[in-house]
Amino acid sequence: GTQGLVDIVVFLIPCLRFFQLRLVGRLSGSDILIMVVFLYLLVRLRIRITTQVGKWMLILCSLWLASQCLTDLVRHSAFNDYARGWSGIGITIACLSILWTLLYGQPRRIAIYGWGLVVGSFLSFFITPDEAMSVAPWKFGVARPISLAVFLLVSRKEFRGHWPFI
Repeated sequence: GTQGLVDIVVFLIPCLRFFQLRLVGRLSGSDILIMVVFLYLLVRLRIRITTQVGKWMLILCSLWLASQCLTDLVRHSAFNDYARGWSGIGITIACLSILWTLLYGQPRRIAIYGWGLVVGSFLSFFITPDEAMSVAPWKFGVARPISLAVFLLVSRKEFRGHWPFI
């Protein structure tokens, strides 16, 4: 049903980070999915940010975007520069909004997101590695996803009785 589809989207958001497009700047598959989901939730009036911290984050990000727009207009910044900056801030706002809406108070979905990040990080390492990953593959390529996978495994209910061992 709908919950299964939401779980798949939650997994795919971090997983698609390996897919890269070069437009004005670099756009990942995660960015594209974030914008699609954000627009969908926005049109359906489903964005729910119920905590004060979440609301303050959105207010501060909106002020950041407004100040960046004003600064770029006053300084007559080049289109490529302000397009990259404004879109980066916009994607940050969209990402915070949808992750807060889809993950807040949902430990199972947080774990699904974590597994998507593990898979996406490995796919990035093998499909679209950056220069740092080539120079130090353990440090910048596989250490984080392996560490996150171990954390996700040992944080499962089945491991709770084994804390002294862990």
